[in-house]
Amino acid sequence: GGAGQLPRGPGGDQWGLMGYSTGGYCATKLALQNDSLFRAAVSLSGDLENPVWGKQNSALDIARKTASPSVYLLLATGDQDAEASSASEMQRLHPDKFRTMILPGAAHNWGVWRKLMDSALPWLNKHVVALPGDYKK
Repeated sequence: GGAGQLPRGPGGDQWGLMGYSTGGYCATKLALQNDSLFRAAVSLSGDLENPVWGKQNSALDIARKTASPSVYLLLATGDQDAEASSASEMQRLHPDKFRTMILPGAAHNWGVWRKLMDSALPWLNKHVVALPGDYKK
């Protein structure tokens, strides 16, 4: 694998984001606020609601205020992670576009993110539009 095998064009339908922890928050917020640039995003235990950053910076609050999001989100975390309830709420708000993947008995650490990534990468690839020649066999 590698970035060279997943070329993407200039349009938003060909671009996705993924990040873990604070990077998951950034991926989620960037996609929600820039839906013309990104088609999908994956948050691996992203900080979806942090009172320190304020409501204007909360991915959960943005999702609450968005009537019909155009981006697809995968919100993946462990059930022992504080973000599990925010991820579940976001999916309830927009079940047609947002999905959760919650690992039982898992917290906020590298081992969890590695396990989640095995499913998250194919999900992300499925939700961005492929260009001709994207997949090399």
